Amino acid sequence: MNWMIRSVIAIFILIFISSCFCPLTSLNPLSDPQRPTYDERIEGAWQVVSEDGGLVFLHFGKGEKKKTEMVSIEHKNNGAIDVLTFTVFSTLAGGQSYLNFNIKELFKEFGEDLCGYTFMRYRFTDTDTLRLSQIDEKPIIEGIKSGKLKGEITYKQTAVKQRNENKRIQQNKKKSIKCVKITDSSDNLIKFFQTVDSKKLFPKSILLKRIDHHAGR
Repeated sequence: MNWMIRSVIAIFILIFISSCFCPLTSLNPLSDPQRPTYDERIEGAWQVVSEDGGLVFLHFGKGEKKKTEMVSIEHKNNGAIDVLTFTVFSTLAGGQSYLNFNIKELFKEFGEDLCGYTFMRYRFTDTDTLRLSQIDEKPIIEGIKSGKLKGEITYKQTAVKQRNENKRIQQNKKKSIKCVKITDSSDNLIKFFQTVDSKKLFPKSILLKRIDHHAGR
């Protein structure tokens, strides 16, 4: 199964592991978590559309204080299931809809002392079709470097073996980005999002089809 399809959480876990336990984070969410917006449009049960036959369901429902409870259920080929439950909240701004994920909750199983937020964009192609898109760090890095967005970029150096003019192998150090942390305010972050092409800021996505709406009502 494609790694993007296995589970929404798997997206962040993969980023987390591949970035040496330093995912893209924001010090602030996109809106006040104490005054969240509950988006009823997303409420219900959804099935992830997978070309290779994978079976993953996402459930959204109302939590405490207008936050959203999100449950991911994956049915594995060996008959086992993976169930992940966590709390998110929506931000509706500039004609766009976003989900705020608390990093500490996402990676609590790792025992890492992490804080901050990361985001996904969601949009409806119709009332029963939902697309969740993963944020990409490249436009964020460009925004920080250009001064359009406040943030911190830390680097690491890795050894790279190369052949010199005499065809001898020599070891050089290569500088690469290790961590990206947004430190700007919620308002400025939203303004920055609105200046960037959404297809570049949220390029990778998963498609979901609604299988139940407002269950029990």
